[in-house]
Order: sequence, then structure tokens, then C-alpha cells
Amino acid sequence: MDTERIKSLFTLFTGQNDYDKYLPLISISIVQVNNMLLENADRNDSRLDMLTASVANYRYVQMLASRMESISAYNGEMLVSDKNSNAVKYAESIMLDYMNLCSDLIGQNTVFISTED
Repeated sequence: MDTERIKSLFTLFTGQNDYDKYLPLISISIVQVNNMLLENADRNDSRLDMLTASVANYRYVQMLASRMESISAYNGEMLVSDKNSNAVKYAESIMLDYMNLCSDLIGQNTVFISTED
């Protein structure tokens, strides 16, 4: 995987130009994707960069949604939580699409997320 390319892709997904601020999210995403890889997977396959950036984006959107929920709880206001929920679901959908794209590189028994309906 190419860390610089992952950072650029993360910027593309999130619109955040200061990716250094989100390096912990990117780093944990790299670890997560590495842990999902099959033993004989080509770690230089460029699809993995897209997958990793989508995982980092998913974590980023989760973080934003969590922050907004915390702010609304603190202020005693009712936030439009459907908007936050939809953003998380959309980011999750993108990530799952990239997981599907990389299905020949990652394990079938990979447990990564739990979706709630």
C-alpha cells in the first residue's frame, strides 16, 4: 500500500486538505486493511489504497457523527440525527463497495463492521 496515495484519496473522500490532522484514522485504517489481507495477497495492489482510504473516510464520518451527537446532547438540543445516520450509512456503503472490489485480496471471514437496520 502507498501511504501518500492513501492520504490523497482520504482528502478526495473527505474534502479535508489537512490530512496530517487525521493521520491516526489513516494509520488505524492501514492496520485494519493489512489485518484483512489474505496471506498471498499482493500488498501493492492499488485497489487496497482505495479500500484503506474508504475505511479511513468511514471512521472520519463516524467521528463527525459522534461529535455532533455529543454536542446536541450537551446543548440539550435535538439534532437531525437522520442526517448523521445517513452520512455514516453512505460512508459504510462506499467502504463495503471497495471491500467487494478487493474480495480476492481479503479474507472471507473478515469481521469488520456490524450494520444495524
